[in-house]
This record gives sequence, structure tokens and C-alpha cells, in this order.
Amino acid sequence: ECRSPTEYVFNLSRKFAQWAVEALPESSAASDPLQNATSEVMVTHSVHHLFDRKLRILDGIHTALVEHWIRAARPGGDRMTVDAYLRQPDVRQWVDRLLWTEIVPSLAPDTPDVQSFALQAMERLQAHGIDHRLAAIADNHHAKVRTRLLPSLRSYEERFGTTPDILSTIVRPLLTVGAPEITAQRKSSE
Repeated sequence: ECRSPTEYVFNLSRKFAQWAVEALPESSAASDPLQNATSEVMVTHSVHHLFDRKLRILDGIHTALVEHWIRAARPGGDRMTVDAYLRQPDVRQWVDRLLWTEIVPSLAPDTPDVQSFALQAMERLQAHGIDHRLAAIADNHHAKVRTRLLPSLRSYEERFGTTPDILSTIVRPLLTVGAPEITAQRKSSE
């Protein structure tokens, strides 16, 4: 039981905390000062997959939620939070479909702990008491679509030879409207 809002935030942040440290190639377990670190510290040969996993799952869901909220005429206005929006059954179903049938399958097969990270991301998005407003996440939306969702769309198309429905619905319209950097990036890769 938390005694104060500060204690609540601290306990919540500890639950989702994770540090990823890229080990030097010559380091050995015997000389590694982090070998006995807490479970929040992960020593790995490369942080690239971990960064990509976080960007495309956690950040990607945030960005997709903003797009859904905008297309739904911004229900709840600028005060709508991530957890409140996700409590709507149709929104939750849409996010689950996006996450489990499009984003997660788009990640490289050797990406560590994708399933458990995706479950943890959904739990994090539903954390009550965090005033995480969709309007704030909407800042620089087109750039966020480019960095958080476009890579999943491309990867899915490369891996499966088909276009994912939800990612395509979000990303494709922004390829030509209001986001010239996405259009240029898309054309250069074709």
C-alpha cells in the first residue's frame, strides 16, 4: 500500500524499470561488475534489439493510439489519457490485434523476450494514476509514425510478403499527406 503519490510513482517506475548495458567484447563474467546486478539490469552483447523492441512495441502502441484517437475525433478531448482510452473495449481490441498480429510478428526472430515485453508494455499502458495524455503524445506525430510504426510496416512486408492491415491504415495516408519526410524515405527504399 502506497502512502503518497510520490511513493506510488516510485513503486510503479521500479516495476517497469530496466537498464540495458552493452558489454565490451573483451569483458568476462568474472570481471564484470554488473554480473550480480538486480533483474532491472541486463548486460547484453548488443542493445540494438532491445532498443528496437521498446521503440516498436511500447512507443509504437502509444503512437498508434494517438492516431486512433485523432481519427475518432479526439473523444475526451485533450484530457483523454492512455489508460482511460484503453479501457474502451473496442480500442483495447484494436490495440491487441495491432500488437499481436502485426507489431510483434514484424520484429526479428532473435529479438529477446518479445512476448513478455509486449505483455509488460500493455500492463504499463494501463497503469492507473499516470496522467499520460494522448494530446501530449500527439506532439510531432508524423515524425513518431515514421520512427515508431513505419519500421514495423516495412519489416512485416519483408518478412511475410504481405501488407499488415492496421499498420498500413495508419502509415500509408501519412506517406503523402503532411509528412514529406516519410514519402521521401519510402521512395528511397523502393
